[in-house]
Amino acid sequence: MQPILDKCCKLALGTSGDVSRFALAMMDDLNIGWGWILASLQNKTINQKLRLIIALTSVSAMLLIATALVSYDVLSFRNEVADELSVLAQVIGANCASPLKLHDENRARVTLSSLSHVLHLRRAILYTPAGEVLARYDRAGLADSKPTLMQEPDQAPCFKDGRVFLVRSISWRKNQLGLLYLESSLS
Repeated sequence: MQPILDKCCKLALGTSGDVSRFALAMMDDLNIGWGWILASLQNKTINQKLRLIIALTSVSAMLLIATALVSYDVLSFRNEVADELSVLAQVIGANCASPLKLHDENRARVTLSSLSHVLHLRRAILYTPAGEVLARYDRAGLADSKPTLMQEPDQAPCFKDGRVFLVRSISWRKNQLGLLYLESSLS
C-alpha cells in the first residue's frame, strides 16, 4: 500500500501536474480496468468531453426513468389484479352464502360456473366450515389438479409462480358459512 501512497503524493504534489495521468496511475495500481477510458479521454477536446458527459447523463436519466416506469406498471398491474380478484370474491361469496347455508351443491356449482367469463380465473372452490368441498369451478384442463396454495382467510392476495391466490371467508349474520378459494393467472 505504501508504494501507491508514495506515487499518489508525487503525482498530486506537482511532479506531474496532469490529473488524468494521476487517475490512470491510481487505476493501474489498484487493478481497476477503467484506465483505457481515461486514456482515450486524454486526447479529446473539452467540447468532445462535455458532449460525452451530457450524452452519458441523458442516457443514464432515461434508463432510470424507464426502469421506474416499468416497475410502476408491474406494481399497478399486480394491484389491479388483486383488487379485481377481491371484488370478485365478495360478489361470488355473497351469491354463495345461501347455497352454503343450505348445503345446496347444485346452486353453488351454478354460481361458480358463472365465473367462466372471467378469462384469467383458473379455479374457484367453495369449502364448508368443516373443510369439505361443496362446489368447484376449474378452467378446462385443471379439473384433476389440486389447489397449489392455501392461505389464511381474508388475507391479502398471494402472488406466486405467475398466479394470484385469494381465500375469503363467507359469513351470514356473523356466522361463518364457509370459505371461497380463488386462483387467477397473471398472464
